[in-house]
Amino acid sequence: LTLLGRYSDRTATTEVETWALQLGADGFVHSLIRDGFEYLAAPLLPNLWRAPTQNDGLKNFAAQRGIPEFAFYHHEKAMLAWLDYGLDELCFKLVDGKAAGGLVLRQADAGTGFTVMHEVTTAKGRWVGTFRQDWRSLPAGPQASFLFDLDSGVPELPKVGICLALVPGFERVVWYGLGPHECYSDRKSSVRLGQWEASVDELGAPYILPQENGNRTGTRALTFTNSAGRRFSVSGRSWRGDTDNVGSVAADQGFDFSASHVGADQLYAARHWYEIQPRQETLLCLDAAQRGLGTAACGPDTLERYRLRPGRYGMKLWWW
Repeated sequence: LTLLGRYSDRTATTEVETWALQLGADGFVHSLIRDGFEYLAAPLLPNLWRAPTQNDGLKNFAAQRGIPEFAFYHHEKAMLAWLDYGLDELCFKLVDGKAAGGLVLRQADAGTGFTVMHEVTTAKGRWVGTFRQDWRSLPAGPQASFLFDLDSGVPELPKVGICLALVPGFERVVWYGLGPHECYSDRKSSVRLGQWEASVDELGAPYILPQENGNRTGTRALTFTNSAGRRFSVSGRSWRGDTDNVGSVAADQGFDFSASHVGADQLYAARHWYEIQPRQETLLCLDAAQRGLGTAACGPDTLERYRLRPGRYGMKLWWW
């Protein structure tokens, strides 16, 4: 989409907008342009899925489910509940009639915004809950609040957040949060709060079996840069529960992020890394929360305080 081209009649006698974003007909953001440059290669979508770790469940033994001799590999493994419910493939129904394809938010619209609501189910027809987006225009860039209201019938979750894809070339990452290496809610004793820098490829951890990897938790801000010096930056916070209480422990925990050239679907499908063809785009996940890792491949599962039960989760993000 070329937003500025659509508004050539408006900008012919005024300064071109510094930034603009546009919704598609599905009610999700498909375009984010700054100074005429498109940043998004894929729309911004809600996401509840991660490629299962071996602690989540051993995918290599999935075909042996139900065979008594293989019971250990399947008993109370989180991955099976996720797959049975269909959390790996979500479906969305736009229920806010005011949102339609072509709805645009620009820098010139400072102080204005719009709200979009979706009902969420799985491809297996199971009810998940609702997803609400509140977008507002600020001089530096758009502000977004995302609220997930997840039904009590949903199993405990792999993660709760959003995903998008940046156009090729955004290979350098600087973030303020926990680092420098990967960390999760229940595995972060060896990381420190600070400013860190890496390439997208350096963020990953190539475990022998392809699986979830490369997360950073407790992130407050991050910036991606391409070779031309263009930047894509986001900062924010996340919370669980009914309200975003600024200053509370829940609202000050930052957010999780991961960035890669390999998608969760590719990780789950592969048994070996040579089977995976990396994508040119940078795939970015921004999460309000992610389940801990635990040790269920050979011992106890994730402790309760690091699990994600259905309920309300939120994020407030600033983009510039």
